[in-house]
Amino acid sequence: MNNSSEKIAVITGKDPTYPQDSDGATTFLRNYLRFLAQRGVQADIYTTNCYSGDAVSKGKMEHAGQEDFSGMQVIRYAPPTLALPTYKDDPKGLKFLNRAAISFAEASYFADGKLRDYVGVQILHTSHAIGLVLGDIVPQKRTTVFPMMLGEEYRRYMPVAENFIDLEREVFRQVGIIQAPSHDHANTLRESYGVAPSKIVTTHRGYPQDVLLPRERTLPQDRPVRILSANMVRPQKGQHILVPFAEECRKRKLPIKIVIAGVNGESYSSHYNEYCQTFLEEIRKRGLMDTFEFTGPKDHQELNDLMLASDVSIVPSVFETFGKSALESMATGMPTIVFDDVPSFKEFMTHHETAMFAPRSPTGLADMFELLVHNKELYEALSRNGIYHGRNFSWDRVLAQMVDAINAKLHENISL
Repeated sequence: MNNSSEKIAVITGKDPTYPQDSDGATTFLRNYLRFLAQRGVQADIYTTNCYSGDAVSKGKMEHAGQEDFSGMQVIRYAPPTLALPTYKDDPKGLKFLNRAAISFAEASYFADGKLRDYVGVQILHTSHAIGLVLGDIVPQKRTTVFPMMLGEEYRRYMPVAENFIDLEREVFRQVGIIQAPSHDHANTLRESYGVAPSKIVTTHRGYPQDVLLPRERTLPQDRPVRILSANMVRPQKGQHILVPFAEECRKRKLPIKIVIAGVNGESYSSHYNEYCQTFLEEIRKRGLMDTFEFTGPKDHQELNDLMLASDVSIVPSVFETFGKSALESMATGMPTIVFDDVPSFKEFMTHHETAMFAPRSPTGLADMFELLVHNKELYEALSRNGIYHGRNFSWDRVLAQMVDAINAKLHENISL
């Protein structure tokens, strides 16, 4: 055994040192590593430096930062570069098979057996697990997979190849532990993938209380209501509904400014980029440019400043495995509106108490918004209640629950 026998290995496609990346997976990873460092856990973090999603990312190393995780080493490795097919039209979701090809290429870096010396192996995103698990490169009972997004969940807004779903299903059959951030995500694992409940550890996500600061809000006077939508513009985030919503507010003479944080249209995914461009074109076509304000991706300190300057958060997501942005706005006291067809939101928010749940339509959203901004008592109650309830979701608290549950399952697996 080498000295890695006292460490865990964390394998990811994200670089936790890149401060500008506030994606949910990166935010989770960064806070998770900080928590492990506080507990004195040693870890090697392996991140590929040339792939993002299903595509080559040549400039990925340019984003690496300097954050030091005590007792941990970030190892940026370069798997073989593949000639991947491109798909202009992809009605069968064949592009997801690129992810599988990349996963086996990544796994070749670990073919020397180094991962078997670690006390535990943790893999963020099923795409990175396919090659490692199916290639028998990891100690399966000591391996935890954090799926992040499942193929069956992607299918809610884009096509996914059936063969990719089959690969995920086999990964979950072989691996020892699977972490789910919500009961809705765990239900999908059980019902769509046939995962045994005994393999699943379900614990919610958190938010950074030391960076995103709570503040009790009062309704703005004599100015437009500033609405924040703080997710990257992607199909699953559902921002397209904000365009007809803005038109509806204009008809009702409700003065608003919608701030979209995270617009860049430069994702690895052509599907995401096309969605972003269509969204921007619709805003221009309908003469709503003065109603919208756009920012680039924000780190958490910049996001805090943006949130403190906003009055209402609208999270129009079509689907969430948990709902980071909704939690952050609720917990910091910004009255938040979400749609009532996203099950994970209902696991940490309550209608008319800590958030407002709207039916998914422009008029339904406008009705809920109008009710909120015309009711001072409701607005201020949501702000107070959100802050109070949000205290349950500090990263330290939820990660302690998650780590303890994973460790208990790990010890159980080893003793079998």
